[in-house]
Amino acid sequence: MTSLRRLFANLFEQTPIGWLQLRGNKGRLLVALGGIAFADLLMFMQLGVLGAALDSSALFNKMLNTDIVLISPEARDIQNSATIPRARLYQAEGSQVSRVARRCTSPLWIGVHLSTRNAAP
Repeated sequence: MTSLRRLFANLFEQTPIGWLQLRGNKGRLLVALGGIAFADLLMFMQLGVLGAALDSSALFNKMLNTDIVLISPEARDIQNSATIPRARLYQAEGSQVSRVARRCTSPLWIGVHLSTRNAAP
């Protein structure tokens, strides 16, 4: 136990060379602290942007307020969705959950409609 105390006493008696260099030049100390503060600021900004991106990507799913959603296996994203196989629709219609919720079931069709009415000649 005494050897451990002696080790800590030796560590605290000796001042690290880095602290002596920073303490000797106040300008260098302020620049170093400013750089650390700026790096911290950048990290927290990146975390904020990441949180905003994750929240906005899940916003549409939260707004749907549904219990079950059927999506085509070929769908890449919400804009480029493909059709659902008819066999899957019949399978979902025949399930026990669908018998109970058939009264309040409604389809949601999402797609892109390209109009050529206002196209330039």
